[in-house]
Amino acid sequence: MLSFYLCELKGKDIYNLNKIKNGRISYNRSKTEGKRKDNAYIGIKVIPEAQTLLDKYLVKIRTRYKNSHCLQKAICNGNVALKNLICEQFPDSKYLSYELLFGIFRHAFADEIHNKLGYKIAQVGEALNHGYITITHRYIKKKWDLIDEMQAGVVDLLREK
Repeated sequence: MLSFYLCELKGKDIYNLNKIKNGRISYNRSKTEGKRKDNAYIGIKVIPEAQTLLDKYLVKIRTRYKNSHCLQKAICNGNVALKNLICEQFPDSKYLSYELLFGIFRHAFADEIHNKLGYKIAQVGEALNHGYITITHRYIKKKWDLIDEMQAGVVDLLREK
């Protein structure tokens, strides 16, 4: 949940967190740092739900896990329980066909904020710190019901004429 609350901050970036300043985590995303002009820099607001988890776990993370890979492995193991909970709560969820890893949460996050909350793809890409909109497009599922509505609307217009 910590990753989700922080716009899908990766396990490696959580492990490397140094400080929170003025209620924001500002960092260079490890996966794309050095590959872009902006060094994949982003600042994420720490919402109360995330702050609670950071207070509880941030100091413990570096002492409990030897490196970010070990943290990521522990998170993946913990996701089994989360997957079971999701199966109980949402038995027809489209996300259950994937292994629950940070990457899948990023896809779910992007899909939900675009298709359910109505944010534009460019805004979703900015939230996920993508350098190219084509990357963000891969994260978002087609909204077939919207296409069906548009198709029906056009057919209705033709019927009126």
